[in-house]
Amino acid sequence: MKKHLLLIFALLTTGLLHAQTNPYPILSVDSVQFVNMSRLMNPTDNTLPDYTTPSFKDSVYRDTVRFDGIVLTNPRIYGLSTSRKAAYIQRKGGGPWSSVLVMCEPSGTGTTLTNLINETKFYDNFVVGYKVRVTGVIRNFQGETQVNLIRNSAFSDNSIEQLSLTPDTLVVSSIQARDLMSGNPNTGWVQQKQTAEQWEGNYVQINNVSVYSVQNSGNRTFWSVIDDFGNVIDIRDMSAYYRRDDNEDTVPKIANTFQPPAIGTRLEYIRGIVTEYAASGVQRYGLAPVYPGDVQVCKVCPPTIKFISRNPNIARSSDTLNIAFEITVGDTSLRTQLLYYRAPGSSTLASVVMTPVPSFPNYFAGRINPVGTEGVLTFWVRADDRIVR
Repeated sequence: MKKHLLLIFALLTTGLLHAQTNPYPILSVDSVQFVNMSRLMNPTDNTLPDYTTPSFKDSVYRDTVRFDGIVLTNPRIYGLSTSRKAAYIQRKGGGPWSSVLVMCEPSGTGTTLTNLINETKFYDNFVVGYKVRVTGVIRNFQGETQVNLIRNSAFSDNSIEQLSLTPDTLVVSSIQARDLMSGNPNTGWVQQKQTAEQWEGNYVQINNVSVYSVQNSGNRTFWSVIDDFGNVIDIRDMSAYYRRDDNEDTVPKIANTFQPPAIGTRLEYIRGIVTEYAASGVQRYGLAPVYPGDVQVCKVCPPTIKFISRNPNIARSSDTLNIAFEITVGDTSLRTQLLYYRAPGSSTLASVVMTPVPSFPNYFAGRINPVGTEGVLTFWVRADDRIVR
């Protein structure tokens, strides 16, 4: 009987020792990413996670943590370097603060990139849609949080653990361009930390934008998109599908023939990972498409409406009000363009047909006759195109 008890004790002790080989705290992804609003509202503060800044939340293990996530991107298509590889993971369900960049970088580990990839089984374990547990050190590059994998210990595979053998659902969040950046290089660009930082590392989609600029430089293209309110977002080339070099490790290699849509092309949507970086001394948020389907040129796009002017700007009840808009279509032609308005104190919605403005292509004006009543007049525009089926 004593022999049996000793054997059971020995087995339990062995199991305990094995469990203790990875002592680092298990956190959620949002704990790794979260930055409180008071810091985001401070223009001089950085966007490093609260977990490490201004002091370490864990005084023993400091910035080394463990966390679970579903693999968002294939590390083999990482195209920014041949000396490091990386991929993004997402907390189940997605949403704000739910994703982060995981970096497989040999610097400081005492080994080579090839050995680190093989040791951690980075490519084998990081399969898109599958859940993993990662152990790494919280770091940042140009404002973007990244978690650098540690090497495996002599007792267990500490760096990456597979947690599921079945794929999970990835979440793409829909946001606006102005959630990331406001303005453009001509009017002034402003980083929107209070609304953007929560999406850093997330897979998001921005609808109804147009290609703003395109600049080819060797095997790379620097391009951007603009929304209907003049807000420009840089498009980054993290993924090999959006480059023309051979930095990827896919088998077979990607064709590397990417060319962006021409300036002015209307996009139904563009998807990608929100990334933070610095360029020309300006801190920015950009978008990095991942797969070929992440950029969708419009097949049937709605008209684009931009407010131009109203005259007089402050009207009296006896004034005729002239309102002008720019209305454009990318793939068809306009069918109707109506200016709707509601006079002060009225519950009735009236409308007038907007007519083209001579010598100004795509400009349309509507005239509202004197309403005879002081107060606030509200107006809207509706444009319908001839849909091509």
